[in-house]
Amino acid sequence: MQAVENMGLFDRLFKRQERSPSGSPIIRHGQGQERTIGFSDAPAEWMEERERFYDRFFGKCDVVVHEMIPMIPHIDVYIYPPQNDRDFYTLITSGMSDYEMKAPKGVPADMRRTELFMRVKDLDQVEKYSMDHPWQVEVLRFMASFPIKHNTWFGPLHTVPNGNPAQPLADGSALTTTFFMPAAFEDPAFMDGITYSNKTKASFLWVDFITTAECDFKLKNGGDALLDLFDKYKHPHVLDPYRRSYV
Repeated sequence: MQAVENMGLFDRLFKRQERSPSGSPIIRHGQGQERTIGFSDAPAEWMEERERFYDRFFGKCDVVVHEMIPMIPHIDVYIYPPQNDRDFYTLITSGMSDYEMKAPKGVPADMRRTELFMRVKDLDQVEKYSMDHPWQVEVLRFMASFPIKHNTWFGPLHTVPNGNPAQPLADGSALTTTFFMPAAFEDPAFMDGITYSNKTKASFLWVDFITTAECDFKLKNGGDALLDLFDKYKHPHVLDPYRRSYV
């Protein structure tokens, strides 16, 4: 697995490091360490605070996909069905922000803890205690545990290809690479992140996906150039696994 990171404003934090043609730092990861069995040492009330925070913006949760075995980090995925003015599913992790990611010196504290979310138009029926879940749920869980497994971090405009060479994330899709973006198209109070009862702060990252050609474009021209392409082609804020490439 290879994680390619575009730091934008944070480029100055990296010194002697492999870089893409645009100057973005590149981090390559091997197998990483196995997740261990155990329980989070974060305050127990954090889980309830997250749940109340999510319900405030997304409505009533349809199902929570729990991990059957207590792992570190323990990642649950909350699934909010279409309701109110949201005609799509909202999937969001709970547990990733229990741990600080190993970010470079100078990265703000709230960006060292994060939770991941995704907007999905259509979703297969999810059984709470099933071991077989839609790929979107599995991607969120995999990515939420990735930083602690590989002793790294995720921030806005980071990308993670699905293998090397990158493979499609779903049958019939051209999307091969996870792309993290700021929590755009949400209530400003949500985009500001969550502050737990002990004043610890955590942010949110919007999980989207791009094609290999778009990832290559980003590596050559930078993350901001890719966002400009998104604007040009009116990139949807709800995942379309079968959209055409913008490059």
